[in-house]
Amino acid sequence: MSPAAVRLGAVEGGGSKFRCAVAQWNTGAEPAPAQVKFEQQVVITTAEPEQTLQQVSAFFHSRMPLAGLGIACFGPLGVDPSAADYGHLLDTPKTAWQGTNLLAPLRGLNVPLRLHTDVVAAALAEYAQAAPPPPLMTYITVGTGIGAGVLVHGEPLPPGGGHGEFGHQYVQRHPQDTFAGVCPFHGDCLEGLASAVAMQQRWGSSPELINSGRAWRMQAFYLAQGCVNLLRVLGPQRIMLGGGIMRRTGLHGLVLEECRRLLADYYAPGPQQLAEMIVPPALGDDAGLLGAVWLARR
Repeated sequence: MSPAAVRLGAVEGGGSKFRCAVAQWNTGAEPAPAQVKFEQQVVITTAEPEQTLQQVSAFFHSRMPLAGLGIACFGPLGVDPSAADYGHLLDTPKTAWQGTNLLAPLRGLNVPLRLHTDVVAAALAEYAQAAPPPPLMTYITVGTGIGAGVLVHGEPLPPGGGHGEFGHQYVQRHPQDTFAGVCPFHGDCLEGLASAVAMQQRWGSSPELINSGRAWRMQAFYLAQGCVNLLRVLGPQRIMLGGGIMRRTGLHGLVLEECRRLLADYYAPGPQQLAEMIVPPALGDDAGLLGAVWLARR
């Protein structure tokens, strides 16, 4: 390890798996993903909270010392360090995890802990490598759940009454969709209709095995509504669409097509400009884990 490097821990907590890593950050260079070198990584299947977090803690206990630990986790999540619920999962659709204190099992490491949602963390890492970085940027992840993080000049929106819950917005139903939705709170909100869990239950197969063009056009119909709602409400210069579902070849193009239809030429960017605004993540599947490193360093 170079004299200018520090060792940091990173956790990306998702609905199906937790990724844990130890990374070296070269502090003598510009803050960019290229300056992060992962030493070790492990993937832990998301199970019951106590079991999962014990495994996370054990991984880092055997890899001390660390200068800090960043946790990027699914939500909704208490993200205000001054609030009593900081680090607690709130009314998550993963009901077994409701109320879980993510930080308590890690305090025994005696390192500084910093936590935010997985989508905000991914946005921080993507922002750090963007050239030039957009003043207002959003990152959407579409996987077990659906969420979005918003950065203004590289900083997350300050917590108000809690962070925004993009995945639980109401959307117009596809005319051919009779599926009830999987959200335990709202049924057919965006997450209830377009998450990986929703696709699995609607079509009877895991998303990576679904080859029906109708299924993916319906998926684009819902995801495009989320993008257009963001464009109309916030006007971001960049929307990044990531997560496991977005790895499907051709889906990004279908979403752009549907966005153009929904915008209906009202205050709408041209096709080329829209394709430059709504883009895949440059860091791919590592955006969330690299974002956790950013949190540890901050």
